[in-house]
Amino acid sequence: MESSLAADRTHTVLRVATCHLDEGENKRSRCIALIRSVTSNPDSHLYMQTYSDVLKIKLEKPQIQAFEKMQPICLVREIPIYNKIISEDLKCQDPYITIEQFKLFKKQGIQVGWHSAFLLVWEQCWFDVTFMPAELPVLPKPAALELCIDNTKKKISFHPFLYGLLLEFLWHAKYSSTKEEAGIVLEKMKSSIEKIPHQQQSIGLNFITFCCSIQKDYRSASQYLVRSFKLNPVKENVAYLYIKYIVNVMAELSSNDYK
Repeated sequence: MESSLAADRTHTVLRVATCHLDEGENKRSRCIALIRSVTSNPDSHLYMQTYSDVLKIKLEKPQIQAFEKMQPICLVREIPIYNKIISEDLKCQDPYITIEQFKLFKKQGIQVGWHSAFLLVWEQCWFDVTFMPAELPVLPKPAALELCIDNTKKKISFHPFLYGLLLEFLWHAKYSSTKEEAGIVLEKMKSSIEKIPHQQQSIGLNFITFCCSIQKDYRSASQYLVRSFKLNPVKENVAYLYIKYIVNVMAELSSNDYK
């Protein structure tokens, strides 16, 4: 995974950070650097948008304007080249092969106008962070619960900004950072909930519940727990597991009082 870090901005980066989280002092600084490359990235607000919107923002001014200024003869000359690239890309569906095709044209002295645009699009890619059941031992507890709650799941994917903030909070908790630092991360997590895709929101609320309980803020934890279950009232929601556990504990305490 380390050797493929340059391939994307979030998925591999946070998977590696997950592995480093429990590796002790020798990986402590490396771990937080990887996490913050996502959570403190100047472009992190873009993770809250759809990828098509991100591309539009990235390409709109420099690339589209440059294309519009090209001479008509250049545009006509490039049409068959683009047709060839598109045809091969649809066939192999591998961006690395397509990039090599662009590089080959460049070596042959053919300047394809959108070569830099394609590289920009690929370099700016961000992906959800995905894990499979075989990787369960390396997952932090709140993420592991999301995977285990439904034994039919073959994988679990987390929104990159949300999962990155969870890792950052757990890093602070593990290495005894100040409560204020962990609190800042937790506030960022809370403010991101409404901005991430709807299907990820209950997971985010469950993460917040876990983080609040670590800080012994049980009142807030219970509030976010209820919010999560209201948003997604099914047994496959980890909030249901938490609520069931709390009810069982209270019932046990109650029965002990009567003895």
